[in-house]
Order: sequence, then C-alpha cells, then structure tokens
Amino acid sequence: MNKIKALAVAGALAVSLGGAMALSSAPAHADIYGTDVSSHQQNYLANNWDFAIVKATEGTGYINPLMYSQSLQTQQNDKHLGYYHYLRSDSDVIAQARYFVSSLSAEDIANPNVTLWLDFEENPVDGNHFTGNEPKQFMDEVYRLTGKKVGLYTSYFFATGANGRFDWSDISDHPLWVAFYASTGNSQLTPEIKAWAEDKMLNIPWWEKVTMYQYGDGDGYDWDYLYGDWSDLTGSTDNSSSTVTPAPPVSNTTDTVSFNGVYVVDKWQSYGANWYARNNDMSIPVADYNNDMPVQSVTLTDRYGNALANQVAQGNNGAMEYFTLNDNYKVLNRVGSSIQIEMNGESVWLKVAYTK
Repeated sequence: MNKIKALAVAGALAVSLGGAMALSSAPAHADIYGTDVSSHQQNYLANNWDFAIVKATEGTGYINPLMYSQSLQTQQNDKHLGYYHYLRSDSDVIAQARYFVSSLSAEDIANPNVTLWLDFEENPVDGNHFTGNEPKQFMDEVYRLTGKKVGLYTSYFFATGANGRFDWSDISDHPLWVAFYASTGNSQLTPEIKAWAEDKMLNIPWWEKVTMYQYGDGDGYDWDYLYGDWSDLTGSTDNSSSTVTPAPPVSNTTDTVSFNGVYVVDKWQSYGANWYARNNDMSIPVADYNNDMPVQSVTLTDRYGNALANQVAQGNNGAMEYFTLNDNYKVLNRVGSSIQIEMNGESVWLKVAYTK
C-alpha cells in the first residue's frame, strides 16, 4: 500500500506456529477482485474492479488528496468501497483512530456496506516499529466512534506472528486481509498461485479464515481477491454497493501559500521513474515520502537563490545543491504546525513555518 513497499514473499516467510488455520469450504459465489488505491494511483478507473479500498489517512497529519474523487468514482460505478488508515508508530494510536474517523463522511460511516481497514506494516522508509498492541487499540476506538468493525491488512510474516513478536488472539474476530506474492509484478491469480497461497494460509494461527488475499502488485496496482461475498464483511443482507454519494471534504480552493527561501537539497529520492527533492528542515519528523517535493516543482539555484542555467540535478554525489520554490501552491489541508499542499499534482506535507 505504501510508495516503497516491503514485499512479503511467502516462500521465505512461512512460519509454523501453534494453532493452524482451517480453510473451510465456502458456499459458491462469483469471484470478487479488487484493489487498494492511494494518491499514487492517479489514473484509477473503478470499472476495472469489483471493489476498492481507498487510503484515507496516515498518522495524524496526512489525508489522501484523491480520497474523495477515488471513493466517489467507486460508488458512482456501483462498486464496493472501503477505506484504510496507514498506522504509524511515531504517533499516538488513539489520536490516529480519531483522525481516521474524522476524515470519513457521515454518510460513509452510516452506510453498512462501506468497510474500514487498518494498514499495519513496517517499512524502512518510515521507521515504523510496533509492539503488537496497536491494532487492538485502534480498532476499539474506531468501533467506539462508528460502530464499525475494522479489518486488518498486513503481511504474511506479520500475520503469522513475526517470529513470535505478535499474538493476534485479541483481534482474531476481525477480518484478515493478508499480502504475500509468488512473484513481484504479478497481476494474475492463477489456479496454481491460489493453491500455493491457500497452502501457506494454513500456517496462519488465530484466524479461522483469510478474508482477503493480496496476490500481486503488477501494473502499478495492488491486486486483491475476496473470499466469500461483500456481505460477509459488512453483515448486510444487501450485497450491492448501496451507492451513497460521500460528502466532499471542506476545502478552500482559494487558499494558497508560497515560499521565499533558498533551501538545501538534503537528499534526492526516486520512486519508480520519478525524482523528488527532500529538505530535512522543512520536513515533518520523521521525514518520509510524504515530505518529498517533485523535481518539476523545484528550481535549482546557487546559494543566493539565482537560478542555474543547468537544471539537471547532481544526484546525491556529495555536491551541495540549493533550490527555490517559485509558485503559489494550493493548500489541501492544515493541521497544527503542518501544511499539506499540491505540487505538480501531488500531495506534499511540509512545516507551515516555511510558508508565507
């Protein structure tokens, strides 16, 4: 789900722990395939899928700028909809649960066919490190606020306890959505991959069954398979998407900011074919991809702010590089000392103190 994703390849991560899962025979149903989307799937087309789980929030200071458009498109195409929150270990869990709920419309909370999920993973890019108590705390708080049971998205390695780090007996009644791939770049759930995965699932303790299986990350999307029907997730007897148009987020389209400083490129970051500049002072600790600025938005300068004739970045070769930000940037969100702005069509979070 993340821009840089630690892939859990089951062949290397199968762990045998006590209490194996029983794969019960489910009633016959049409195969249901879906995806999860965030700001990285800007070309998402809902009619390619049966359902979509849309990223809503991360930590306590990030809202997916495409959340509304992606969820609206999903429901307008009569597809099933869910939302997820990416949990961070550097923010209070209860505060994150409340932040997640605050991002949802009253219509989505009231709609029994809209599902909620917690993305629980550790990646080097964000420094997450958990004790294992966090999912239960998050789920309980969201349930208290919404009455909705939250499902868990995680890797096969985490689902099997991460070599004894985690015990999931306290959330085993929540839906489990597990990710592990036979190979990276895959977008097809062949009978062979499905049989291989279901054999691995027998090693997952605590849960009686896997609810959803993420089997690939090909073509710029995550690929998911739902066991059973959507109504198994929601408890609703209506298996349609029950289209309810979500309320758009409150925003002030005239709210813009600019920058008048000369900044140091502390690091160039690449995600796929795209390059980004990071300035540690402007970033919100712990600095991660949310703070990285698209290279198209920066102007390389000398230390005095004079634009260079050569706008080709040196690329982390040890040379000091400077840049300015010369546009007016649309404000997407303001949270405390942080501000979310749009740069080159992408969401970037920075410290508000650097804006004017």
